[in-house]
Amino acid sequence: MVRREVQYKWWLSELMAARGLHNTTDLIRLLAERGNQKSERVTVPAS
Repeated sequence: MVRREVQYKWWLSELMAARGLHNTTDLIRLLAERGNQKSERVTVPAS
């Protein structure tokens, strides 16, 4: 059996910038408007 390596790229920052969103508080507001009630702690990745 051949083992394959899976790679991925997180595109969130590029997608947000393309829509004029430059911080995650803008994203949280948009998610809330669509019914997503996640807290900021859950939504924002730790740095």
